[in-house]
Amino acid sequence: YLYGRTPIAVNSNYYVLDSKERPTLHQVQRAAGICHHFLRFKDLVESEQLEPMTIRGMIPLCMRQYERMFGTTRIPGRECDQLK
Repeated sequence: YLYGRTPIAVNSNYYVLDSKERPTLHQVQRAAGICHHFLRFKDLVESEQLEPMTIRGMIPLCMRQYERMFGTTRIPGRECDQLK
């Protein structure tokens, strides 16, 4: 994953793409909408109001990975990137 040299959002992180419905074709407005929804999700994570994901509606999954979602970045390297 950290050795890949293709664009991240399109080729390996499809969760960052906006919805199938595009309310606007204006890039700035689309970016603002994505930021708005990311921040709403971040608030749910930090306030622990996000409902846990479950397997078959019964077994809750560990939600610990969300703690790193907004505090981690990928630092580009020449041949391999780093996570910090």
